[in-house]
Amino acid sequence: MTDRFWRFDAGARVPRWLVETVDCTVVFNWSAIVIERDAEWQMFPTEPVRKGRPPFLLRPATERHRGAAIPTRKFVLSYEVYSDRFDAVA
Repeated sequence: MTDRFWRFDAGARVPRWLVETVDCTVVFNWSAIVIERDAEWQMFPTEPVRKGRPPFLLRPATERHRGAAIPTRKFVLSYEVYSDRFDAVA
């Protein structure tokens, strides 16, 4: 299977094919490259990010709901910058 690549800016809404949501909206906390490889998502920042900083932010639909986000596949998260790798493929 061929790897597929997507690039997202910080603040962009996370698509439902990546993370399923319940009573909330999920946005990227930092600019990222998402790679679909086999049966998992691999995620890399496009610029330096402090280790431990979450890749997504949840915005509940209302103050009464907490919301939930469920990944559609296994996630492999890295804090190493891979912007040059993405540019070479694109």
